[in-house]
Order: sequence, then C-alpha cells, then structure tokens
Amino acid sequence: MGDDVFLAGGDIIHNEPGADDLFMAGETLRVEAPIAGTAHLAGRLILVEFEVGGDVYAAGMDVEINSAVSGDVRAAGSKVRIDAPVSGTAILSGELVTVNSVIDGDVAITAVDLLFGANSRINGTLTIYDDDPDRFDVSEAVISADRVERRTVEQWAVDEMYVARPSWGQIVGGIIVGILVIAAMATLLVALAPGPVARLRERALDKPFRVLWFGFLTLSVLIGSGILFAMTLVGILVLPVAVVATFAIGLIGYVLGTYILGVGIWGAIGKPTPANFGSKAIPALIGATVAALIALVPLLGWLFILTLVLMGVGAMTVSILRPVFFSTRVDD
Repeated sequence: MGDDVFLAGGDIIHNEPGADDLFMAGETLRVEAPIAGTAHLAGRLILVEFEVGGDVYAAGMDVEINSAVSGDVRAAGSKVRIDAPVSGTAILSGELVTVNSVIDGDVAITAVDLLFGANSRINGTLTIYDDDPDRFDVSEAVISADRVERRTVEQWAVDEMYVARPSWGQIVGGIIVGILVIAAMATLLVALAPGPVARLRERALDKPFRVLWFGFLTLSVLIGSGILFAMTLVGILVLPVAVVATFAIGLIGYVLGTYILGVGIWGAIGKPTPANFGSKAIPALIGATVAALIALVPLLGWLFILTLVLMGVGAMTVSILRPVFFSTRVDD
C-alpha cells in the first residue's frame, strides 16, 4: 500500500527496491533490498542483508543484522547478532547476544551470554542488565569502563521505557473502567433506540442458538469479504473500510451481547423486564461486570466473549434482515 510493503508466509524474501516501511512475518525472513523507512520483522530466522534507512524492530528465534541501519535497532530472540553499523541506539535481548560492529548511540543489553567481536565499538553508553551484571567483562577496545553501567534485570522495563508489569491496583482499575465504558455504551444504545434494542433482546433470549448461528455467518461474510477484496488487487483500496466495518459491528455486537446477558440474569433472579431508562442501566452494568469477570478465565473467557459478540451480531442480523432459509406453503 503506497510505498509500504507487507509480506507473510513460510520462507519469504524482500528483494524489490523502492520500499518505504517493510512489514514481514513468517518462518524465514530475508531482507535483500534497501528499505527507506522502518523494518518490522517477526519470524523464526530473520536476516537483514541490505541497508535500512530507518529503524529495525525484529523478534524471532535467530536475528542477524548484516547490513547498515541508519536508525535504531530493537531486537529480541534466542540468538541476536549485530554484524553491521548502527547509527542510532540499540536495545538487544536474547540468550546469546553478539555485537560485532560499530554502534554510534547508546546500547542496552540483557542476555544469558554476551559476546563482543573484533569489530565492536560502542560510541554511546553501554548498560548491561543481569541478575549479576558484573559477570560480563567488556574490553576497553569496545568501550571505556567509565561509559559502562551495570544494573539488575529488574530495572530493564523501567529504564528502557518498556511497558512495565501493571500493579494489582492498575489491573483492577482497568477492569472497572472497562466495565463502566461498556455499560455506558449499552445504556446509550437503549436510550437512543429503545424499541429496536428491545426486539433484539427478545429475539436473542427467545432463540439463542439461531441468533448465534446468524452471528457466525455475518462475521464470516465480513471477514471473508476482506480477503476477497484483497485478492482482486483493486479491492485493496476498499479493504480498510471492510476491516473498520467488521471491527465496528463486532464492538456493537459485544455491547449488545453484554446487555442481553444482563437482562437474562436480571430475569433469572425474578426481576421484571426493565421498563424505564434507569432500570435498563442496571442490567447493562450487570452484563458488563459478569462478562469482564468471566473474560479473566484463561481460554474459556475468550470463548465466552466471542459468544457474546456472535450473540449481539446475530441479533442485529435477524432483526434487520429477517432471514428465512426454508418456508412451507400450504394450499387450501
């Protein structure tokens, strides 16, 4: 799209000039043509064999940078090797990290084993993160001792501005905010379209399996249409619209699904069907809360959320399209 290149597969090679940003994902990735912008790479074996004008972000089993990088390098893997000059900074993480080139900026490394080759030179500062940071010897030929900092591995996320592990307070706070947002969206939908939402709810609770089936069909059509658009090449221009539409419908489906769940629970405990705006907000909050709590269960939680999405989308499909697969005509 534009000058950006997107490649995915098993053994894939980028060998066409003129690319700005490059996005590659697969088993074996080989960059064999220049990149003007940034390279985003994820695979088992990653080989950068040609110049990169921007940054390199690479994650894999084996990562090798064998050609110059004008920007920064962020690489993580079992084996990470830098064999070409890097004009910017480098953040490297792996079981075995090998540096055998000149890096002009600062370098941060966390590794089980760390090797510096004969061509190594770091012009910025070097920060080593490890349970025992002093166990690595760094030659003066690589960097002077006064520019080497040694820190515990626990400081890695904080110092390098990676996303740190959230506290329990942040986790609980995030869950509460998510519950309130979904409940508010459901309440807003009910307020804007009370009649249609009531019909959606009734159909979903009356025939839940039929609604789930139509939700599955609807999302399958939307996702499949995106693939077909891409296959036509011309339709690639329409693909972003299909993706956004699928996401939007899925989100609305989830909101409706949580509301339907809340009303179902509300009725199961013997409460009457909500009639006014205030009473409708309570089932919305109940449904969002129960959905958020079940979502925390590994694997089963995700399947439950998917079921809610299918429920909401299916209810919309049945209510709007009124699909009928088979009909029976009885003559007098």
